[in-house]
Amino acid sequence: DGISKRMEDETKLEAAQDMNKTAVSAEETVPKSLNDYIEIAGNYEKAFNYSSAAVYYKKALTYTKDAAFKEKEPFIYSKLALCFKKIQDIDTAVKYYEKVYSIYAGNNPDKADEILFETARIYCEVYKFDKAKEIFNRILYSRENLPKKTAAKVYLELSVLEDNNLNIEEASKYVKKALSEAEKLSDIPLLCECYFKYALILDDSGNTNPAIKYYLRCIQTSNDVNVNEYAASAYSNLAEISMDGGNISAAKMYYELAIEADKQLENYEGLYYSYT
Repeated sequence: DGISKRMEDETKLEAAQDMNKTAVSAEETVPKSLNDYIEIAGNYEKAFNYSSAAVYYKKALTYTKDAAFKEKEPFIYSKLALCFKKIQDIDTAVKYYEKVYSIYAGNNPDKADEILFETARIYCEVYKFDKAKEIFNRILYSRENLPKKTAAKVYLELSVLEDNNLNIEEASKYVKKALSEAEKLSDIPLLCECYFKYALILDDSGNTNPAIKYYLRCIQTSNDVNVNEYAASAYSNLAEISMDGGNISAAKMYYELAIEADKQLENYEGLYYSYT
């Protein structure tokens, strides 16, 4: 309810304020090393003060003679990318991800693909879907023997892009490819995501019975919310389908299961939606 949501927000605000005080206190001791700057930046980041965090991550980059600098450099650039993403400076975030990519491109293709993936996700968030699609395809065709999990994650993102463009056939094609890769891995969280997103595509296109099948498969694969982050949404969508079909008792059961899953996840937005 509204009171619970306010209490949760106040708790998060107090924690952020405490972390901000910790960062300021550490700052007053005069940082003397690369790790000092990273620690202060990290505390500001935990306090959601991304602008201050970015200042200290940038200062960390000046410690090029520190013995740990080369090891920490990609981490710092990644953190800067995240901070600028959070403050909606997308061009700068992409610039820092490109720096991380240039470090990994020659010697760690898996890490390089992770950075490309995050870059594409940024473009999705700012609705530059063509650019995102270009990068996702770049990952898919960047090399032979692409890890199955990477391929599955990219196929899922492409399915979402096509679904958003109402290209249901293409969206289904991509999510089936993702499922194929996930099934080879027996990766339970990934399988749950695939089943849920396929159900969502079917549901949005009016294919209700197949959608029900895949929502249920998502839940049956794992109803542990720590493994299956889509369980609550699957229950909630099943409740809506049941309600629309006039099956009030089933709708009530699924809403109760959705509420229980959201409570376990402390997902107060989901709780509000299920209660209303």
